[in-house]
Amino acid sequence: MGNIIIRDKTEFQRKLAAIKKDGLSELHVVSDFDRTLTKAFIAGKKVISSYSLLRESGYLDPELLEKDQALFNKYYPMESDIFLSEEEKYQAMAEWWAKHYQLFVEYGFNKNILLKLSDDYKNILRDSTLDLFEILAKTNLPLLIFSAGMGDIIKLFLERNNLLTSNIHLISNFLKYDNSGKAIGYNSKLIHVLNKNEIEIKDKGYYKEIAGRKNVILLGDNLGDLGMTAGIKHEVVFTVGFLNEREEELLEKFKDSFDVVILGDGSMDYVNGLLKNILF
Repeated sequence: MGNIIIRDKTEFQRKLAAIKKDGLSELHVVSDFDRTLTKAFIAGKKVISSYSLLRESGYLDPELLEKDQALFNKYYPMESDIFLSEEEKYQAMAEWWAKHYQLFVEYGFNKNILLKLSDDYKNILRDSTLDLFEILAKTNLPLLIFSAGMGDIIKLFLERNNLLTSNIHLISNFLKYDNSGKAIGYNSKLIHVLNKNEIEIKDKGYYKEIAGRKNVILLGDNLGDLGMTAGIKHEVVFTVGFLNEREEELLEKFKDSFDVVILGDGSMDYVNGLLKNILF
């Protein structure tokens, strides 16, 4: 497959053999959501994320939208600026997420809006991702979706597509609502693209389920996603990175960081093949 790059074939085979030898009971999967389980582009246009879905819904206050767009214009270029230090990026992302969620509170976002998003992420799952969910459900293999996106919308999407099975767990950013459904706050520790290694999951129900599983397959589209398994002791961490764009600029960093790199907004076929090789 021309869009698949394996960093170190010897290490690749070692990890794969170890995971296969230990079997299903020792394995779990951790994945990002936006641009990992979902496509990055459709017909040449960027796919809307959990945040942009709300922005484009027509249900938000125009003034909120204006301020939110200004935040995007300021902070998004910093997210992938190769000339900014990691410390500078981290601070920028923390500021962006906090200001973004504060806008929802200030402008009285109501959870009833979520119920109106009936088309939600129509057709945005990465090709063959439904097959991935089917494999995981069939084998009851735990999947943690660890997202810096808006958990309220991701959860709604999973529920409406009958994908929130008992083996699926979601750690993300959620608004807090009063009895009338009005947003009054948000996660005390917001998840952004660079701090996933700092989010404590040992107090989550998911941790109890996978505490004895020593091997993990990690899926992400950002170098910050590599921190999604921090705080859990593993023997084998097998990483797959989806490099959706800016290949010339980011390829070497991805090759240095992920065991396998999938280029060009590729499908989930390769990951599904790996799982079938391991599990069946």
